[in-house]
Amino acid sequence: MASVTQSVSKTSITTTVSTQEKASMLRQSRAVWAVFFACIIAFMGLGLVDPILPAIAKGLHASPSQVSLLFTSYNAAMTVAMLITGLVSSRIGLKWTLLAGPIDVCTAKNDCPV
Repeated sequence: MASVTQSVSKTSITTTVSTQEKASMLRQSRAVWAVFFACIIAFMGLGLVDPILPAIAKGLHASPSQVSLLFTSYNAAMTVAMLITGLVSSRIGLKWTLLAGPIDVCTAKNDCPV
């Protein structure tokens, strides 16, 4: 009888933990939600460019294959940059990696004579 009671209590604990895990999936900090929506917007940006590639080709007086190559090289550069950023983030921490982006943009913008 003791083994039956023990297995029942393990089942109830497992059920309680899995219910709490499901409930906590949506209860994230504001920072997590900010990163989530930033990723959504970034991926939407990539998806919005693809349908207008013929118009870009016409405006640049380039062939569709040249514009597709430009778009592909952009995606390849982003892939490499994401891998490097992931490694840097693991080394110095997420906070400092996220702060480095705006600092880099501001520095580059001030150095540029435009």
